[in-house]
Amino acid sequence: MKNIITLTLIFFINLTMYSQVSDLISYQAIVRSVDSKLLINKTVEMKISILEDSATGSPVYVENQTSTTNSNGLLSFKIGTGIVIYGDIKTVDWSNYNYFIKTESNTKAGQTYTITEYLEEIIR
Repeated sequence: MKNIITLTLIFFINLTMYSQVSDLISYQAIVRSVDSKLLINKTVEMKISILEDSATGSPVYVENQTSTTNSNGLLSFKIGTGIVIYGDIKTVDWSNYNYFIKTESNTKAGQTYTITEYLEEIIR
């Protein structure tokens, strides 16, 4: 019995040594039209900025994403997998500053981003 406990403990210690922190951030949003109707199965372009120190801070990472809402108007993607406009998400120093996520949405291809929202501080 003592050997089983020891082997189990060694297994979990080794398992934690191989774990890695992901550079990706899961993002989900419900998308609605200006008259509050769900946008179902609609392509949405998003511009995502990670801002340093405040909601008006300097961007350290910016990317574009294109995703499609589901039958409930839900949009899901991982920040860090889009088309990079500026910076490198792997080099963001999460330990030194507070960070904010700014999202800009566009539901009409080829036009400017019409909806801007800020996600309050990303906890470090």
